[in-house]
Amino acid sequence: METVTYGHHWKEYSPREIYDYFNYIGIEDEFIEIEFYSYRGDYENSGIIRKLGNKIKNIGNKFDYFSEEMFITVEVPSEKPSVPSPPSYG
Repeated sequence: METVTYGHHWKEYSPREIYDYFNYIGIEDEFIEIEFYSYRGDYENSGIIRKLGNKIKNIGNKFDYFSEEMFITVEVPSEKPSVPSPPSYG
């Protein structure tokens, strides 16, 4: 929790999963900021499938839930959370 990792892509998460994960380890929603964006342009090629794909992608990016990318900033509170131990399966 004290080392910045700049991890870019570990898994594809939904916003709810992000909040649930950090809430689980004791970080409240107020310390979590999610920004939605898309850095990709339209697909190249003028075929009908590519044009349809571009339209669907562009519509989806207008809604945060369907956005292609998220940039997540998590502020660790001054009183560091206690990370629960994993469950025992033995």
